[in-house]
Amino acid sequence: MRRFPGSLLACGACWSAVAMKRSSSMDLHSAEQAYLQGVALEEAAEYENAIKFYEFAARRGHDGAQLNLGNILDDKVEPPRPAEARKWYKLAVAKDYSPAAWNLALHYKKYGQKALYERWLRKAALMGDEDAIEALEGDPNVQS
Repeated sequence: MRRFPGSLLACGACWSAVAMKRSSSMDLHSAEQAYLQGVALEEAAEYENAIKFYEFAARRGHDGAQLNLGNILDDKVEPPRPAEARKWYKLAVAKDYSPAAWNLALHYKKYGQKALYERWLRKAALMGDEDAIEALEGDPNVQS
């Protein structure tokens, strides 16, 4: 086992800060790599493997991975996992990622939950999502 010289041990907090900074930088890079691998696997219809890579990236805050993970869990796996899909959509929305709000609206519409559909549709539109804005303008049944 390697040991650091005593003078380095005295600055354990310094080493922790350096390690955290490097770890954070590595997490961002590895999250992007995992996301890209998830995209490739999803395109190859290897959904269960794509889920693993998307989850890795999503847990590190990658909003595209959170969105795609929600999509797979909602639409491509059998049986669908709607509660998990909602979790990932909402995490992406919390980061102001408007496509996730739009997909969450569509999720609720798919499950016949009109009030929640309208709520998330309005939120997506307020976030600037063009699909949501268009849907609001074209749907006279949506309550203001």
